[in-house]
Amino acid sequence: MARKIKFVLSDLHLGLALPTTKDSKQETVTTEKALVQFLQRIQSENTAKQQEIELILNGDFFDFLQVPAVDTYNPDEAYPMESYADSSQAASLKRLEIIAIQQKEVFQALRDFMHPEFPQRRVTIIKGDHDVSLFWPGVKNRLRKLLEASGERSSLLLFAGEYIKREKIYVEHGHQKAEAVNRYPDFIDPRHPDNPDRLYYPPSSALFINLINDVQHDTWVITGIKPVSNLIWYALSWNFNLAVKMLSHFFSHMSQKDVVADFLEVLENEETRRELSRRYANESKFRQAFHYRVLHYLNLTKPPTETEATKNVLNLLPSEALIIGQTEQEHQQNLLRQAAEDIAKRDKSKVVLFGHTHHPSQQLLKPGHVYINTGSWTRDFTNLSPDMVEALFKGKLELHNTTPRLPYARIDYDDTGEPIIAQLLYYSVSLDPDDETAPNKVNPKPEENKRTGGWLSGLFSI
Repeated sequence: MARKIKFVLSDLHLGLALPTTKDSKQETVTTEKALVQFLQRIQSENTAKQQEIELILNGDFFDFLQVPAVDTYNPDEAYPMESYADSSQAASLKRLEIIAIQQKEVFQALRDFMHPEFPQRRVTIIKGDHDVSLFWPGVKNRLRKLLEASGERSSLLLFAGEYIKREKIYVEHGHQKAEAVNRYPDFIDPRHPDNPDRLYYPPSSALFINLINDVQHDTWVITGIKPVSNLIWYALSWNFNLAVKMLSHFFSHMSQKDVVADFLEVLENEETRRELSRRYANESKFRQAFHYRVLHYLNLTKPPTETEATKNVLNLLPSEALIIGQTEQEHQQNLLRQAAEDIAKRDKSKVVLFGHTHHPSQQLLKPGHVYINTGSWTRDFTNLSPDMVEALFKGKLELHNTTPRLPYARIDYDDTGEPIIAQLLYYSVSLDPDDETAPNKVNPKPEENKRTGGWLSGLFSI
């Protein structure tokens, strides 16, 4: 029997009200209630089998970016941009108080879960790009009080600055290994280099904040598409003006403004934007050239001077934005897979775990070493058809027509402290509160590492 077990979850994005999930009976249960039930189930296993449990919340467990920094939150009130953009410790504390009220059942379940006596149950929180506010000491201290994890219970709640590397596992959220526009110069200390009283927000976070202030879009749609830059590729296929608006948000918040200054000026000029829109709609070669520039800018690089090599790449580049978007999703997933291989080789970690992409995956790195991405408990739109994504954005597709998944990783250890089983599983919600049976679990086959299009592989090696 395993002596200790670790459960790893990521990307629950707990903030304001989350969408509901549905099962085959067409009854509903909120994602928050599913989490409460999950915690109760593993707590029961801990008691019955006398096994120590560590619950690792691997980034974006909270979503501070979608919560306004106000004293009293009213869901029917529209709040100014500054209430979302202010990243100070004081603003972050206001957001935490709102989250605690909105998610009071989750907070109570976490309090109940943590257990100091044998068999111990403890929680480790790794911050992600949407809950980077956990950097602030005041936020961590307040969270300890809210979860009753101070004093004698303080050891039951741990915080990690960027990752944990111990007991033959490596766990990191993953945004620092993925798309360039989502990375921090220093995620251990994510304060803004020019204003240490504020956090640095990368372009992707700035785009998210701007979009949730746009009443045309629901937060759960924005959160469900990864990488966030993919929103631009989807929008380019059916709403050029919206795509340009997103690009302007991205570029205006880039620290490397010199890279995009000329392009940003073109995008923000109404006359040149109209000409861009006309040519983009009618000229295939122009679309290819436009995509080429956007791809470089989203990777914080300038398009190289035109040569025969660049012409060859340009000719291979799809003129359809959706194809680029889909390939970019695969590319970001492959980046994390490659990072996992490097970490397993460097640190001898037997299990490497990321989140961030919202795409659950289990892949063998080499015999005895596995990579697991724990996906997300929000709606995953990664594999939706382009038509369905467009329908979601335009409000023509109901939420329950998309399939929810509740993935998590479980790692069992033997008596010597070696991880012996590491699995990606899916929690099956019981709609009967008196049902004491164990949750159904699925151990999917390792997914093959998809090969990214050749045009993307060669784009930045010229």
